[in-house]
Amino acid sequence: MKTRKIFSLYYNVKNLILYVFNLLNYSIKKFSFNLSTKYNY
Repeated sequence: MKTRKIFSLYYNVKNLILYVFNLLNYSIKKFSFNLSTKYNY
């Protein structure tokens, strides 16, 4: 039971990290896209 709890915790943390990473990636892409449209290059 304890190992299962640890495993689920690890799984949740992993999902959270992936979510944050995707969010960051998306914002960076959006930001660079806005920059490129603003300065036309």
